[in-house]
Amino acid sequence: NEENRTMKTTVALLALAVLAPIGAQAPATVALSDFVVNSANPSFAYLGKGFAEIIAFEVKKAPQVKLVDREQRNKLLEEMEFSLSGLTDPSAQLEIGKLLSVRFLVSGSITDMGGPLLVSLSMVDVQTGVVVWNDQLTEKSGRYAYIGAYFGKSLLKHFNATVSKSTEQALASTKEGDAESVVALSKGIAALDEGKKDEAKKQLRTAKKIDPRNAVAQAFLDKLATASAKFKVVP
Repeated sequence: NEENRTMKTTVALLALAVLAPIGAQAPATVALSDFVVNSANPSFAYLGKGFAEIIAFEVKKAPQVKLVDREQRNKLLEEMEFSLSGLTDPSAQLEIGKLLSVRFLVSGSITDMGGPLLVSLSMVDVQTGVVVWNDQLTEKSGRYAYIGAYFGKSLLKHFNATVSKSTEQALASTKEGDAESVVALSKGIAALDEGKKDEAKKQLRTAKKIDPRNAVAQAFLDKLATASAKFKVVP
């Protein structure tokens, strides 16, 4: 009857009203800084860049989080004469976060413990200046895929975001990669930041040769290949 139809319609509309904000919720906007490296080992100089991208690689898999691309991030900061390298000043973090038009900024440090690495990360809400997430892990540098998956999942859990099967597989794996692969990856990213594409390709290929499972090195090589093909002159 009419009364039942009206009641059913009301219930349906209420259900839609409850579900709508969830479906319409915009992805969380996040930027990762290059981490500070505390080590006397010169080969570890660029690990802060490498591990930032290893973690970003995992975070990017979730549709609920919109991560600022490294190239876009660097371009914007160069225009404003800012640098994310070694970023520790909280006021600078907030300013850079606002320049990048993100809600959250992740920064951290990597400390060489004479074998394992102590990785400590935190995330600040750019609008409030409050640290909303932090985590740390002590692990061998050769376990870089595990480190990336660990922090990737930890960050995504904060946003109640989807954790991919590949991330869970990396967490479950007991395999250790070659530490030299992450060193070469980091050097490749550093070269790319300086616009030295040939050197970047060389280091990234070295990273892949040392450890064929280095997915982040492959991702950067694919991106470079795509960029080269886009600008290739057809005879």
